Amino acid sequence: MKNPENVLYYMRSRLGLTQKQIAKATGLTEQDISRIENGADNPFIETFILLARYFNIPIDAFVHNNLKIALSSFTKPPQILHNNSKRIKAKRDKCDEIGHKGERYVYKEEFEKLRGTGHENAINPNFADNDESDFDILSFDLSGRAIIIEVKTTTGDESDPFYISANELNIAKQCIRNGKCYEIHRVHHINNPKKSGRVIITAEELFENFDFIPEIYKVVQKEKDK
Repeated sequence: MKNPENVLYYMRSRLGLTQKQIAKATGLTEQDISRIENGADNPFIETFILLARYFNIPIDAFVHNNLKIALSSFTKPPQILHNNSKRIKAKRDKCDEIGHKGERYVYKEEFEKLRGTGHENAINPNFADNDESDFDILSFDLSGRAIIIEVKTTTGDESDPFYISANELNIAKQCIRNGKCYEIHRVHHINNPKKSGRVIITAEELFENFDFIPEIYKVVQKEKDK
C-alpha cells in the first residue's frame, strides 16, 4: 500500500488526477511522480517548487513530505469523485448506490467532527476510486493525525456480517505494525434516516472481536511439474 500521507499521492487522489496529467502540467516525468509517491529522496528543490506551484500549497509540505503543513491551505472540501475504476466495479458491482451513500454519510460525519479545527477541508474521500489504495477515506483526528477509513455499508442492522478483501485486511495489519490509525466505519440502516448511524471499529478491535469466514476463493491453474 502506498502511504496515504505522502503529500503528492494525497493531492493526486484528492483531485482525481493521474501521474500522466501531473507530469504534463508540471513538466516533470511520470517516473519523477512515481518516485516521490513511493518515498524516494529527491535532491532537486526545483521539483518541489513546480509541485507546490501546481497544487498551490506550501513548498515545505513537499520538502518534508509533511501533510500537516498542507492542511491549512485547504479553504474548501474536495469534490467527491466517483470514477468508474476497476476497484469500483469489483467492489460495488450491484451495490453502487448503497456504497456511495455510506461513503457520503461518513464524509459528512467526519466533516462535522472536524468543523472549526482547520482540518475539515483536508478530508479526502476520493481514495475509494483509486485502484492503488484499497480503502475509502483519509480523515484526521482533532490533532491532525491521519485516519485511514474503510466504509462498510448495509441497509440492515449494525450486527449484520460484512465482507472484507484480503488487501483490506493486509492494510489493517500494516497500520497496526506501523502505528497508523485504521478504522472500519460500519454504516447501518443507510436507507432509513431515523435509524441510520455508524459504528467505528479500530484495526485492533477488528482482529480481537470478529471472526473471518472464507467464502470466496481465487482459483488458479496449478503449475505442471517440469
